[in-house]
Amino acid sequence: MKKRCFTIITLVFAIVFCFGGLTSGDELRVPLGGVCQTPVVVGIPKEIKEGETRVGLTPKEVEELTAKGVVVLVEEGAGEKSGIKDRDFKDAGARIVATAKEVWDSADIVKKVKEPLPSEYVYFRRGLTIFTYFHLANPENKELTGELMRKGVTAIPYETVVDEHEKTYLLEPMSRIAGWVAGIWATVYRNTQIHANETFRIKIDSVAEIDEKVELFYSRILEEDNFEKLRASDSDYLSGILAGIQENGPGDVVLLGGGAVSQEAALMSLMLGASSVTITEPNPERLGELDEFFSSRGYDDKVTIINPGEKPEDVKSSLRKADVIISAVYIRSETGSAIAPVLIDEELLEEISRDKKKVVIDVSCDQGGNVVPSFRQKYITRYSAKYETFHSFPVYLDRFGNWRMAIPNIPAAFGEVASPYLNEATQPVLLKLVSGESLEDIMAANLDVKSGIAIKGGELLDIAVADAHGIVRNGV
Repeated sequence: MKKRCFTIITLVFAIVFCFGGLTSGDELRVPLGGVCQTPVVVGIPKEIKEGETRVGLTPKEVEELTAKGVVVLVEEGAGEKSGIKDRDFKDAGARIVATAKEVWDSADIVKKVKEPLPSEYVYFRRGLTIFTYFHLANPENKELTGELMRKGVTAIPYETVVDEHEKTYLLEPMSRIAGWVAGIWATVYRNTQIHANETFRIKIDSVAEIDEKVELFYSRILEEDNFEKLRASDSDYLSGILAGIQENGPGDVVLLGGGAVSQEAALMSLMLGASSVTITEPNPERLGELDEFFSSRGYDDKVTIINPGEKPEDVKSSLRKADVIISAVYIRSETGSAIAPVLIDEELLEEISRDKKKVVIDVSCDQGGNVVPSFRQKYITRYSAKYETFHSFPVYLDRFGNWRMAIPNIPAAFGEVASPYLNEATQPVLLKLVSGESLEDIMAANLDVKSGIAIKGGELLDIAVADAHGIVRNGV
């Protein structure tokens, strides 16, 4: 009898132990081995980077996660700028919490859009996994890399995750949107009389004027509520949307790099009436894909694709002639995610700017940038030499007279479309991370997860990031 009572007491204790940490609405997940395991908690803090409007999950993904027993915590107001109310998240099964601290302290996995900022480093701890765009090789992110390592965090950058074809498929959705937005902005800036303030940044009234010009386009994108659907629309429909910002077009446009950003920026520039478009691309296979893409759309006579290694003088000639330069060269190799290569240094920038001033948009700025910054002294004195610009102060006038844009979160221009597009892509990877298996088992079974982990429990795995910051792996 005593033995039986002891068994019952032990069973009751086990049940209390397993369920004690759970609150109403939690599901208990018990693996095949029978060991009690509390639910995985995914946290969605509000994005705090300047101008950011996207959010780490939408209700669609929350519903799928909670149906699998995952607890999702969302900071109050996290989805507001993407048109998502707290009630929408709650109806999908999420719990709304008042502060970022509650999200960070409770989560096993924090899912974001952009890299954590210094004010968020205090939340880092061993055992925490962060899944977001990091761009750790950027010189600006050396401190971030060190903090992640020091505090034992696991960091999985979207931009380093690849599929079996070595394609950075979590980078591509936002690259497409960034390309479209860059094409629009380039056209508007070229055709708008803008004025600089005392530090050579664009004046607020000029920002308002530019915003007014693209408001129609943005509103139609929001109506469509689906980037791919809009992209596939017939040319007459798109021309109608773009009519308010076309004016004289973007002129002669040069795209550095032949990836998704450049393809979409080129397409948008052509739809806006570009006189010519030149794309640089060293990969023969990709060069052929771009040729087919534009030929099939009837742009053969306006698009030139150059292999920069074979014809460097042709590239330089195109840069001299250009009204607009959009750079988007990003390197992901077997060693990891490298700092963006500088393709236009100070000497070349001065040379190509002598006869014609340009609008230069460096989409790769979040990875360090392809075009060297060139600040006027007053700008350096007032703001320091940090490269980034922001949605509220989008451009500055460089020392050679070019308008320069280096916004690291371009797709935030319309978060209501970008957020669903991003989360649709990242959700399959997140589902693997919340499976309840150990990270080692998940990595062994999934190439994409294994390829994406830059820092594992504080250990730096990404060799390219280590090289960028001069970090000795397994220690600083």
